[in-house]
Amino acid sequence: CCPISGEPMHHPVVAADGHTYDRSSIRKWLKRSNISPLTGTELKNKDLIPNYLLISTFQKGRRVEEESQVSQV
Repeated sequence: CCPISGEPMHHPVVAADGHTYDRSSIRKWLKRSNISPLTGTELKNKDLIPNYLLISTFQKGRRVEEESQVSQV
C-alpha cells in the first residue's frame, strides 16, 4: 500500500528519500511540497524512478492468479 494514500500501489516509484509510493499519490504530494511525506526531510529532487522490483512482483502475482483461475475451470 502507498504510505500516502493507504491504497494499493498500481505504479510504484521510488522518490529521492528512498521510499516507494504510488506515482499518482507522490505526484500530487510533490505539487505542494518538497518535503518527504515519510521522513519529513527536504527532498534533494523530485525525480521519480519506477520500482522495478515491485512492478515485476505485481506482474508475477497476476500471472499466478490467472493461472490458478484457469486451472480451476
